[in-house]
Amino acid sequence: MNKDPSPENTRDATPVDEPKARKAKPARRTCIMVLGMHRSGTSALTRVLNLLGAALPKNLIGAGLGNEGGHWEPTWIVDLNERLLAEAGGTWNKVISSGLDVIPTSVRQFYVEEIRRIVAAEFGDHTTIAIKDPRISRLLPIYSEALEGIGFQLKIVILVRDPDEVAASLFRRDAMSPDLAFETWLDHMLTAAHQSRAFVASVLSYQALLDDWRQAVEAIDVILGTSFMANAASAGEAVDNWLRREPVRQMPPYAESPMRSCAQQTYRLLESNKSIDLADIDAAGLAAANADWLRFSSRDPPSTKTEIGKVSASQIAYCQQTKSRGLDQMKTKSLDDIGRSRGTDKASNIHDYLSFYAEKFEPIRHESFVMFELGVFRGASVRMWADYFPNAKIVGVDYDPEARRYEGERISILIGNAAEEGFLRSIVERHGPPRIVIDDASHRWDHQILGLQTLFPLLVPGGQYVIEDIDTSFEQHLKNAPFQGESNISAIDYVYKLARCVVGDAALGSEQPYDTFIGNYYKSVNSIELYRRLALINKRANPRP
Repeated sequence: MNKDPSPENTRDATPVDEPKARKAKPARRTCIMVLGMHRSGTSALTRVLNLLGAALPKNLIGAGLGNEGGHWEPTWIVDLNERLLAEAGGTWNKVISSGLDVIPTSVRQFYVEEIRRIVAAEFGDHTTIAIKDPRISRLLPIYSEALEGIGFQLKIVILVRDPDEVAASLFRRDAMSPDLAFETWLDHMLTAAHQSRAFVASVLSYQALLDDWRQAVEAIDVILGTSFMANAASAGEAVDNWLRREPVRQMPPYAESPMRSCAQQTYRLLESNKSIDLADIDAAGLAAANADWLRFSSRDPPSTKTEIGKVSASQIAYCQQTKSRGLDQMKTKSLDDIGRSRGTDKASNIHDYLSFYAEKFEPIRHESFVMFELGVFRGASVRMWADYFPNAKIVGVDYDPEARRYEGERISILIGNAAEEGFLRSIVERHGPPRIVIDDASHRWDHQILGLQTLFPLLVPGGQYVIEDIDTSFEQHLKNAPFQGESNISAIDYVYKLARCVVGDAALGSEQPYDTFIGNYYKSVNSIELYRRLALINKRANPRP
């Protein structure tokens, strides 16, 4: 993304009149917008439309645990949509109480222009494109403003899946409580249905897609005026093979609750054995469901984590079994495969750290330990480590409170200043001594040195400490930012001085270590390894006398 929508970046933004889709002049390009709740099969449908002719973005999020076939949306769209939801006071699983109108006009226009810029870069001149991210189900007016302004006609497909199945999937992935899952499902589905009324829109059930995709897509063509089935003969086998990957999972039913009843009522209104025109769905019934949802909604959802007592033993056992199968599949993937699928810049397509890490970490891949990563950013890296180390506890550290959204099973996010010794020590007190520490935070010399001085002594015996992006010690980077901070020695030179004592040892003679830390701990260092743009300091299992 470009810069944040701060006042200095939005002062020249001008409002654009709210689009009136039904009255707009015919556009020469078409955008198929796939809407629906998370874990509802939107990725499966988007790939089907792509195989039948719709263009996808150039840079896609790859496969991951829970979406082993791929997500089919780019990282930028997830990041941008999370920011937009935050501007309105929500997150992907938190209801926006006041709607999108709370976003200031200048800020809204910043995001409109950002969407236009990125769509142009990702799709080029393609005339029929497909965009999906479940978050857009609650952001459609902003996307319609952006895309219609650059010549696209929006056509909507809303994918609907049984809310019990969605709740089960979210429990497997995020340990989300059933009522929060049902509430989030209602928020996405009712908002998508309401906002899509201004457009040509088709509603399709996930089960209908799996049962007979040809019938489902043929009905989409009729409703939207598209011609995807024209490619069915040439692409049919590929679509068959793709949908064969979709797991068929049964789930013991959830206990009745007002929120579940409301979700099931809404599902019955939307569900059909084929694609149907949104205009043909009972608007009064949807309005009644919306009123019930608002009456039952907490408007401030509880913790994502479920209370086990509200979930049956059979549900827990089932979810553990399916998650175990997903982990088994992940075990066969290389670290770089996982990193690329998660979108981390550590992968071979950017910094190429992961081949080095795989060599060092593969022997301990299935051990149980604590790992710290300083610097969370968009969460791709901590999620990659959680996938790669199935028995490890991953602790991410960042100063931005928004990083908490990347918490998950075996991933804890702590908010604080990694440049404060007391805060770093408190992480160890809270989570225990780490086996691995990776410093990918500010890349300032003083912060990199402080992190090493504070956390290396607290590593378990045989632990490993990594300083990433240590190339900020060199001249070219100093032209762009004051990476030296308050240090009069660069991080790489500090590592050199530590290495001098490790190598020289008894031969140092009268030469004194550079500082107290090096003097006290160089005998605890087993080896120091330098790689392109990073340094790895290996701790001895037992310090030398």
